[in-house]
Amino acid sequence: MAARQLSSLFLRAVARPVSARMDKTGSAIASALPFGKAWRESNMAWLGADEVNRAAFSKTLFGTPLMGVGVYVVGDTMVDSGFSFFESEVVSYAQKLGVKRVVLTHFHEDHSGNVKALQNAGCEVVAPRLTAKMMEEHLPIHPYRHITWSTPHFCTPDTIVDEGDEVKIGNYTAVAHSCPGHSHDQMAYFVEEKGWLFAGDAYVHAKVPVALVVEDYIKTLHSCKKLAALPGLGPLFCAHRPQPDAVEAFGKKTEYMDEYVSRVRALHQQGLSELEIAMKATSFSPFMWAYTLGTG
Repeated sequence: MAARQLSSLFLRAVARPVSARMDKTGSAIASALPFGKAWRESNMAWLGADEVNRAAFSKTLFGTPLMGVGVYVVGDTMVDSGFSFFESEVVSYAQKLGVKRVVLTHFHEDHSGNVKALQNAGCEVVAPRLTAKMMEEHLPIHPYRHITWSTPHFCTPDTIVDEGDEVKIGNYTAVAHSCPGHSHDQMAYFVEEKGWLFAGDAYVHAKVPVALVVEDYIKTLHSCKKLAALPGLGPLFCAHRPQPDAVEAFGKKTEYMDEYVSRVRALHQQGLSELEIAMKATSFSPFMWAYTLGTG
């Protein structure tokens, strides 16, 4: 039997049923936990962009915030939609600021979780072609992602975006730039007139201590270098930590990633196994390994 047939059989017989069961288990666990909410609205004038507003939010558990996310609003456009635990807050925020359009960077539940509610509220949903495909498939997510964020509520986008397409961001025109790695469907939007780059999770931190098991490290590195080369870059509006200087932020990240790749290659040349390389090249966290069941 061909390798592709074996892979397909494994997916149907084992991987998808197990993932579906884990998806339901994670949803049930998340529903039983006593989460609180942390919400903060701000203006990006400190980045020289007073036309850009941001809402940042996260679940809290026993007073401790979990990993949050942010959405940006420029004029009548919201970039990303956050996760569905904050559905009513995000919809109210969009209505307060007069949002008529939602532009997605990628399909992950902390970015696309509220698109259905926003579409139902009258917003046009704009998404990359691959993001639309992923939302249509509605794949299950791991339990820790239900706990940290929540089950996404997807929709069929009104407008599809491809590399190089122009996209309205408020009164400005942005150009879409594919930047896979963190997810294969990720798209960034560059408003050259203002130097603004809305990049989803193309940048999370200069030194990312953990990553999704499905992330492609080399593609992330190439995407960071591609985005850093855009002419006239100014502030970086990423989902988790906005940065005043996109070139500097990507420079620090690629410097770290280049060094990391060199370290892994050196360990590989020493004949170490993948597990040995992982243990030596990364900061292994038993808690994070247990929390993500080895997937993050």
